Amino acid sequence: MKKLLFLLLSVSLFSCSGSDDNSTNSLHPPTWIQGTWGQDYGDNITVKTFRFSANGAYIISSNSEMSINPNSLLKIKEEITNTKYDINLSGGGTNLYFRFEKIGTNKIKYYNQQSSALNVTLVKLD
Repeated sequence: MKKLLFLLLSVSLFSCSGSDDNSTNSLHPPTWIQGTWGQDYGDNITVKTFRFSANGAYIISSNSEMSINPNSLLKIKEEITNTKYDINLSGGGTNLYFRFEKIGTNKIKYYNQQSSALNVTLVKLD
């Protein structure tokens, strides 16, 4: 989680070019993923990890939130289905990819492109 947070914090140092393509600079998460998601460690111990709203996605660490696309610096390409939400952020030499797959009513799987060790199942907390 610390590696992911560090990677995303470093994204805020880059800017993107003004080229025109089909990407946007705002997120539109599907309704099935909206809410707060976290890792369930059992014994009533959960750690908040992501929060999705109608117009944004955030990483949660130590009870603070950071936008996946801080200051809208990166271009966003989204792929949305009934069970999958892919986010590709690019610009300034940076390319980040997030994949979330719905595996149950209140469960999703997060796939990390940098390390499969960071792939986790998340439960809906609200």
